[in-house]
Amino acid sequence: MDRVGESPLPLDGRPEPKLTVSHRLARAATRVLILALALAGGASGFAADARFDVMLGDEIEADIDALAVYAYRLPLVAGTSLDLELEAESSEGDDSDDGDAAGKSSGPAPALALLDPGGVQLAAAADGRRRIRTTVTETGTYVVEVRAGSFSGSFSLEIDGELPRSVGGQVDTSGSTADAHLDAPVGASVRIDVRRVSGDSPQILAVRDGTGRDIGFTVKRSSASRVLTRPVPVTAPGGLTVVVGGSGTYDVRGRLESDDDDLPEGDDDRDERRIVVTLAPGADAAAIAAQLGYRLVRVEDGIAVFETPVGREGLEDEDARRAGDTVPEVLGAEVDARLQTPEGLQSNGVVLGSSLGRTDFGGQAALDTIRATRARRKATGRGIVVAVVDTGIDAAHPLFAGRLAPGYDFVGNDADPAEETNGIDDDLDGDVDEGYGHGTFVAGLVLAVAPDATILPVRVLDTDAVGTVSRVAAGIRYAVEQGVDVINLSLGARVRSEVLRGEVRRALSRGIKVVAATGNRADVARIDFPAGLANVVAVSALDARLGRADFANAGAPTTMAAPGTDLIGPYPGGTYAVWSGTSFSAALGTGAIALLVERRPRLRPAQIVKRLKRASRTLPRRIPTARRAGLGGGRLDLARLVR
Repeated sequence: MDRVGESPLPLDGRPEPKLTVSHRLARAATRVLILALALAGGASGFAADARFDVMLGDEIEADIDALAVYAYRLPLVAGTSLDLELEAESSEGDDSDDGDAAGKSSGPAPALALLDPGGVQLAAAADGRRRIRTTVTETGTYVVEVRAGSFSGSFSLEIDGELPRSVGGQVDTSGSTADAHLDAPVGASVRIDVRRVSGDSPQILAVRDGTGRDIGFTVKRSSASRVLTRPVPVTAPGGLTVVVGGSGTYDVRGRLESDDDDLPEGDDDRDERRIVVTLAPGADAAAIAAQLGYRLVRVEDGIAVFETPVGREGLEDEDARRAGDTVPEVLGAEVDARLQTPEGLQSNGVVLGSSLGRTDFGGQAALDTIRATRARRKATGRGIVVAVVDTGIDAAHPLFAGRLAPGYDFVGNDADPAEETNGIDDDLDGDVDEGYGHGTFVAGLVLAVAPDATILPVRVLDTDAVGTVSRVAAGIRYAVEQGVDVINLSLGARVRSEVLRGEVRRALSRGIKVVAATGNRADVARIDFPAGLANVVAVSALDARLGRADFANAGAPTTMAAPGTDLIGPYPGGTYAVWSGTSFSAALGTGAIALLVERRPRLRPAQIVKRLKRASRTLPRRIPTARRAGLGGGRLDLARLVR
């Protein structure tokens, strides 16, 4: 899968164009690698010089040379209204949308064409027309081509569109069950509506994704003639399968909605020669690896990690495309990108305090700021299980006595998620084992707010606090299977991962609340992934004056802010330390949700986000506007939240 904000690697090895991509969030759809598709030649008569994977809502800017053809592969479902618009400027600065200027230096502007999933040209725009509008009639991978001709310069391409309002049809259960397939792209949500045409009352027995996995769904309304669900997220290619029970004929419809995800645009790091692959039901991962000449690292629940051959370092995008193009059982493939704790980007690390103790921890100013003592008169987190997906935990620390559930280590692949050191600068940033103690610190701050909650430690980050998409996704999946109530993700990246987004969406669909840190890049316009996903609680950091901390990311998707500077928390070895970062603000937010869920266990993730915003306090006007903007509802207030 392409890395957002960075030029994807062309499949033919030619020099890649300068490509940047931004995303209009209101129409998020899908970004997956698709089943085999022959782009070269075909009815269009053109061969692509470079090929890229795009999605509805992408805005592309690129340079193109004369005679070149760029092909953008776009997965669509039948009924999607597509709107493509191309603007171009010659290499000498002439605006090629101007008919007089177009021929002055670099020839006519490039042409725009749309090819159907079989490679047949559906529409073209040239000779001064640079827009294509159409409604597609079949589900599959379409190709948008920009054909330079004699033009040389830059262009911008907007790929816009609207999903169909409804998909589905009738099924007959014949006294047993029947499967109804709903076409829907990854990134959308589907409200499933089953109505009786004749026979018994309808039942929804299961909902499965494109990999065959059962995914959670919640019934919103049920009667003798109808079952309507709340939105079910599409987390894998292939749409949804609804298993309908009863004896009769039923109309099964899906109303499609776009999830308002804030997806990142920055660069990513990657685990060299590793790709993550989503497999079709029943696919043999080992056989696929052998066919591709890759090594199977691991496979679990339809998600496999492959290692490509030595010498392919830096070519992971190309190798992921190859997997999707040549093997029909590969539904999607992407680079196994790296994630890390926000604090890995800061110059101020943990400060050990030999004189600090549990009294300092329990009496720290941050807890007074969020009115924790008053809130704990009504709730303490009793019966709530919180998964801390992080660097592990020091289970021997006295603070955690009686407060831990057995967890798992996805770094060492064993059942002991202990914090570890190795004395090696694995991430080559000049610091050794800078992640050590992070998970312990985060878990402790959760308990500082919700002292009777139970922590499920899940280790997915190494000693330098760096992990990969595949490990973090596996950790989230494990937490979901253990039936936790809340998942804390004090980690993030500037990378868009459909695998990781799918696991977060799956957790949310089962009613599990997910909390993530906005990040420590001092970016006031964008937050880290996955904090920007819809219905994820995104927490930023406040400084001691109750304004946004210097290091904290903020932006429209932020839910709220909590204290994030000079916090006191447990550290391995039975000690306490001082640390700053949005990771620890997120931990306070996770504790807040544990209190709220204890009080109101039926609240869904979307309702949790709304309540947190409403219960937060507006920041003081004495704080400069720049320090108040982009912090969602404002400052976390536990007393207002649980009253």
